[in-house]
Amino acid sequence: MITQQATVLDMLGFAFSWEIWRDWILEHHVLPIAAVLFAMILAALRPIQNRGWILLFAAAYWGLLMFHHLGAQSYCPICIQAYANFFDYLAALAGGLALHGLLQTARNVSLVRGIAVGVVVSSIALAAVQAWSLTGVNKLPSIRNRTTALPPEVRTAGQALAKLLAPGASVGFVGRDPRIPLALADAGVRVPPVTLSLVSFYRKLDDNLTPEQRTRTIEEIRQLSLWTDVIAEQWIEQDGDWLIVQRQPVDHVFSWLVWAPEAALVKTGLENCFEPVAEPAFTDFVPPLSLAIYRRVRRGTVCLGQ
Repeated sequence: MITQQATVLDMLGFAFSWEIWRDWILEHHVLPIAAVLFAMILAALRPIQNRGWILLFAAAYWGLLMFHHLGAQSYCPICIQAYANFFDYLAALAGGLALHGLLQTARNVSLVRGIAVGVVVSSIALAAVQAWSLTGVNKLPSIRNRTTALPPEVRTAGQALAKLLAPGASVGFVGRDPRIPLALADAGVRVPPVTLSLVSFYRKLDDNLTPEQRTRTIEEIRQLSLWTDVIAEQWIEQDGDWLIVQRQPVDHVFSWLVWAPEAALVKTGLENCFEPVAEPAFTDFVPPLSLAIYRRVRRGTVCLGQ
């Protein structure tokens, strides 16, 4: 869930709060951060080789880490874990060059070699411990807790949905709360990948396409697990035996998003082609979650109001 901040200062305060540093930065990136700090301190205190490269790699690492961290807090907090893989190697290069420089300038080579071996072994050990034991709300699933990594709220919602929907049921859903697709998956119901991030997967067709280009483009969009207005019309017209609509939290969507709880396409489709079945509500969730479950009773252009 994205935490919206009122001002830029509020966003910076949240992004650099102790909770975020502890759960998002240190818990996942303590090794590259330690490598960069070690390299910078050593390069500043000793005239080792490749000091320029060390500082360049260190500066690039810090810049990319902050860039992606701040960007992720604005739209996808968990994405920093994936994006960090793109630049963590810079920290490894800085740390490796620093260790090499220390070996070249040290008087007691045996001691420094022992330190270098100890650093490598302890790094591998720490990475293994973290991969095994990471837990908590702001942490990714680890090897140990991967079977219980879903939040308790998702488990609760999944159990409720499993009683209302048969395993393997053809279900679509309208809404952007990430707990909904997770709960459906936990209930044994598969959802199309495109519904996991509707806004970013949407594509608007160019108005100047020829009929042939339009047909080909729509098919390519579908194959890429993306969507456009025409595909949304096909969803409401014929796809899925069930439709789940998010009621709470209220989804304040963009005006152009036709696949939304208050969109005309969805309202017309529900009125003409679906019947209400149940409205499970989870008032103790944070934020509260409530859903409306509909069963399809007909298909065709009537679902589009035609």
